[in-house]
Amino acid sequence: MPHWIRLNPQELNRVDKEHVNGVEITVGMAPDDLPARVRGSYDATLGRFVIEFRYPGKAEEKRVSRQENPNSEVSLLVGAHSGRLYEIHVNVRAIGVQAIELQVLIPKVEGAIESLERAIPRQIRNYEVAKRVIDQNKNRLFATVASAI
Repeated sequence: MPHWIRLNPQELNRVDKEHVNGVEITVGMAPDDLPARVRGSYDATLGRFVIEFRYPGKAEEKRVSRQENPNSEVSLLVGAHSGRLYEIHVNVRAIGVQAIELQVLIPKVEGAIESLERAIPRQIRNYEVAKRVIDQNKNRLFATVASAI
């Protein structure tokens, strides 16, 4: 199993200033909504690549699967109550990649996350962070699928 990549939650938390009724407020994410670790692994038996996110100080919560449509090559597991993104499953066989092609896989993952942003807008900042984490760590995350195909 690949090692976890440690993330710096403070670097991931982009703070914005907003004006509400004439008062400037600072808007950021709660520390528990920022991933602390991420890893990617490939299951050759199933032909699936999985990206997992872990959060600090949180007990495991029940997860539900979200897909754009039933035939989607990408499924997302989110917290049933929090909406946090916990796992991304990519059916590499269904996509039909013969060699690792990040230019094929990453847009599919990002598209699935963007559909999640529309479905659960209250967690949009969490999903934006997930996309940034994937982009910043893509070579390390996708290394297991690259060596397996």
